[in-house]
Amino acid sequence: MAETETTEDDKVVDEYQLINLIADGTTTQIWEVKEQGGTTSFVMKRLLPEPMKDPEIVATMKLEAKVAGAMDHPNLIALHKFVKSKQHVYLL
Repeated sequence: MAETETTEDDKVVDEYQLINLIADGTTTQIWEVKEQGGTTSFVMKRLLPEPMKDPEIVATMKLEAKVAGAMDHPNLIALHKFVKSKQHVYLL
């Protein structure tokens, strides 16, 4: 099996630099990211390209964002934003 090369473009999602892959599943990846030029780390849950084509999977992630955004508790990770574009679907 051939190895795929990673380019600099593969390491950036919108204005976020992908730093460290935390988890890799069948539909999503969890990344440690930093805003380009920034120092604050965030966690990004992003849909992989193939699952992005499934409206049901995208709707489930949108619902996850809605539920997470409605919660406010010191022991929970805060949702900063949900992004859905032609190129990316992710929670930050």
